[in-house]
Amino acid sequence: MTIEENNEPKTLYGITEFAKELGWTQNKTQVYYQRGVLPGPCAYAGTRPFWKLEQIEEYKKERRRKKRRRKSDEKAGE
Repeated sequence: MTIEENNEPKTLYGITEFAKELGWTQNKTQVYYQRGVLPGPCAYAGTRPFWKLEQIEEYKKERRRKKRRRKSDEKAGE
């Protein structure tokens, strides 16, 4: 799906594309969306959510930061 933002076309990513960007299954991504774990979509087509690539990239960075924090907490506890 494509929208225009500031007169520039922007590609939007659905559940399937979101899953591919994260290396997840479509099912896992759908469950995370339903549980409210994913960032809020920027648009909908009917009931189908869509995100900008920037939102997906930010979510990936946040997950990496949390993962690193958990690992450093585990090492500190040893």
